[in-house]
Amino acid sequence: AGIYVRSDGSYGTKMYFSTTDAYVSGSKTAMSIDHRGMVGIGTISPKSKLQIAGGSNNWNESTPGTSVGSIHLDPENSSNHFGSAITFGASDTSNGETAQAGIYVRSDGSYGTKMYFSTTDAYVSGSKTAMSIDHKGKVGIGTNNTGSHKLAVEGSIGAREIKVEATTWSDFVFETDYNLPTLAEVENHIKEKGHLKDIPNAKEVAKNGIYLGAMDAKLLQKIEELTLYTIQQEKEIKRQALEIEELKSLSSRLSEIEKLIEAKK
Repeated sequence: AGIYVRSDGSYGTKMYFSTTDAYVSGSKTAMSIDHRGMVGIGTISPKSKLQIAGGSNNWNESTPGTSVGSIHLDPENSSNHFGSAITFGASDTSNGETAQAGIYVRSDGSYGTKMYFSTTDAYVSGSKTAMSIDHKGKVGIGTNNTGSHKLAVEGSIGAREIKVEATTWSDFVFETDYNLPTLAEVENHIKEKGHLKDIPNAKEVAKNGIYLGAMDAKLLQKIEELTLYTIQQEKEIKRQALEIEELKSLSSRLSEIEKLIEAKK
């Protein structure tokens, strides 16, 4: 093994750290540092400040943690809530190197780990957690308290499209044996409860929120019921229109009869 220094051909020097494989004659470079301060591990031609050549093991997608990666930070401490971190500095022309962000990993006290992604607010000293992932795969954005949710977001979400997979839908309303409430029954329920049947009231929503899949199905049920009411009303309107035409015809005939009677007097 050895440390070798040589000219790199551009008026600078390059340092090589070499080791020897078992049963191999002669050492080979394990790490190098060029005149720009660029470090290569497993390569003598680093393209960044630190480049590591050679990946980790062919790890399993579901349980990759059975092997360590190309870079592994270990606290070497058996106490709870200890961990490791990678931090990044940033600067601006007004305040210099003041901002910081980082990825922090620590024990969660239950034989698992939790990862925190932190950033720094403007004019605030020290970064704070922006997103976290716990040992159950629960993700918190803007909050560390995910509750029973796989993804908890403190704040709004902007998206071009959201897909909700539902196992039930409300087409049962169109089945022949569906018991469609009368409009009088709907009116009585609204007067008594202050909301539609099977739809949570404002207090329940404020306290518990709503589940989009279930609520969409309930709203569709009400839309389909409204469609049936509209169809019923259209049939009734047509029936009444026919009766009106018949009454008009009867009235016209009565008028003709009255005229004939008057003419014979």
